[in-house]
Amino acid sequence: PAPTRRSARIAEGVKPPEKLTLATNILATKVREDKNEGTVNAVNAELSQLFTEMEALAPVKEIPKNAEVLNGILIVVEKFLANGDHDKWKGRLVADGRSQDRALYPNKSSPTLSIHSLFTVLAFYAGLTGYLMSKVDIKGAFVQTPMTGPPIFLRLNKKIAGHATRLYPEYMDFLQPDGSLLNQILKAMYGCVQASSLWFTLLTKLLFSQGYVASETDRCVLRRASGGLIFCILIYVDDLLIFASSAETERIRRFLTKAFTTITMSIDNSISYLGMQLLWKDRTFTVDMDFYVRQTLKDWMHLPIRNTPGTKDLFKINDTSPLLAERSRQIFHSTIARILYLAKRVRGDIITVVSFLCTRVTKA
Repeated sequence: PAPTRRSARIAEGVKPPEKLTLATNILATKVREDKNEGTVNAVNAELSQLFTEMEALAPVKEIPKNAEVLNGILIVVEKFLANGDHDKWKGRLVADGRSQDRALYPNKSSPTLSIHSLFTVLAFYAGLTGYLMSKVDIKGAFVQTPMTGPPIFLRLNKKIAGHATRLYPEYMDFLQPDGSLLNQILKAMYGCVQASSLWFTLLTKLLFSQGYVASETDRCVLRRASGGLIFCILIYVDDLLIFASSAETERIRRFLTKAFTTITMSIDNSISYLGMQLLWKDRTFTVDMDFYVRQTLKDWMHLPIRNTPGTKDLFKINDTSPLLAERSRQIFHSTIARILYLAKRVRGDIITVVSFLCTRVTKA
């Protein structure tokens, strides 16, 4: 059998911590030319989903005067599970919504599950019996959501248009003189400022219709009581973590499949969620981020091992110390961001030190 894939070296530069899974080899604006089978298949799958499966884009030859036109960005990501195993290659075509007028979309934001809510729910279910833990990923969640408001158009540059016309030769008739391809956006494309709000509204409306109610303290925690049991669905964009009986889990699978056609449901006592490996065993939850730790420390293994994360002189600042070169400061900034992500989840013992270092990332 082929060896298990592992992630590449941490990309250089200042990067925000990955929220769902560790992802490397992010290729923005164009697809790599190495004909990697995984990347090519990911691009084809994404374009097929948008043009055919979800009917999210419709090629046009002309657009109305003063219409809003956004540029498309094609991204291919190699995704890894929390334990470091290769998950999949994922292609995503996003709209560059930075040019959109925010004032036109007052309800553009949507909530995401807080880490405190997640841990509270884990603590609640840890010692209970009669429940299954499952995770649901909804394929093309945003682009299953109808767009609202005035028409918006997406321009695919010559490179991306080339991929599209290879899949759909009939689109050659829609190419602009510069080789780009104009499309009307029919569904809530990733990158549009209103997309996340439209998706969250669509999903929660469905869950409400199935008897679930939102928590008063976190709108991403939904619960339903039945037969003396309390079922719970946690929402992080299009990833759902579910605690329910066997019968309710099957019911959820059925109504989600009916509404969204293609979902992936994993039922297990060990699930990768938000970059963490959740293990439910012996009435206890273990939250594991060992792979994330190894990736974060990979370039720092030459440093000595200490018994404590800081010393009594932690908060003393030497104002005469020379500043780091900009490149080194960026690496310091990126590393502290990654460690903060870790500290807020499984390493609370280092949060004091990390919080202080966060105040120094622009002054190092």
